[in-house]
Parts: sequence; C-alpha cells; structure tokens
Amino acid sequence: MDSLDSRLELLERRYRRLRFVTFAALALGGLGMGVALLRPMGASDGGELVASRLTLMDSQGRTRATLSAQEGGEGGLVLHDTEGRARALLGVDSSGSPRLRFATAEGTMLAELTVYSDEAPRLVLGNNGGTEFFSVGLMPDGSSRLEARG
Repeated sequence: MDSLDSRLELLERRYRRLRFVTFAALALGGLGMGVALLRPMGASDGGELVASRLTLMDSQGRTRATLSAQEGGEGGLVLHDTEGRARALLGVDSSGSPRLRFATAEGTMLAELTVYSDEAPRLVLGNNGGTEFFSVGLMPDGSSRLEARG
C-alpha cells in the first residue's frame, strides 16, 4: 500500500507542477497577445498618427469635422454644422490647387476661393440657389477678370 500512496503523491505533485506551468504559459501568452494588440498599427517613428481619414463626432453621434486624404491627390478638412451637414471645406483638389469653400445647409456653394496653377487666384460668390453672381480672378497669363451677373 505504501508504494501506491507514494506513487499517488508523486503523481499529484507532478499534476500541480504541470498545472502551474500551464497557467504561467497561458498568462504569458495572453500578455504577449495583449501587448501586440495594443501596439499602434500604422504609427511611424516620432509619435505620428498615420491614417487616411479622421472623423470627429459630437456627443449625439453627428459628424462635426472630417479630415481626409484620397488616392487621387485630393484631401481636405470639411467642417459640418450641428445637424452634420457639410458647410465649409479647406482642401486641395487632384491638380494640387488649394480651395476654401462655404456652402448652405443644402450643400449649395455660397463662396469659394481657389488658387489655380499656384498663381491664379479666383474668388466666386453665389446666391442661395447656387447661381454664381460675382467672380474675380487672376488668369495664369497674368490678366485679370471680373464678372458680375444680375
């Protein structure tokens, strides 16, 4: 009987040791996975956040601002009103021309300032119906243009 008791006791010690090693291995594995999951994806050196789109939302879940970069070279900051409608844009179009635009709640352009070819600025004003009634600009050849519609 003594040998059976001693063998059982040895087996129980090995079981406890194996259980401890197994739990330790699982804990280390879980810790390693947690560190890997919490590691910033797409982050570069210097603490930069790298993303192609960033959306800011208010406490009601409405979009208030969107900063984005698109594949065609376009990108910009769009500001939204309290209802989530796009009202202002500061951006660059696919040709590289910077643009500042203001719109009505329905999205109709009211004012827009664009610089074409790095040397030809143009300011356009529109009415609530979307019709341009005033524009002034400098052409790439150096001439200027003023248009007013009634």
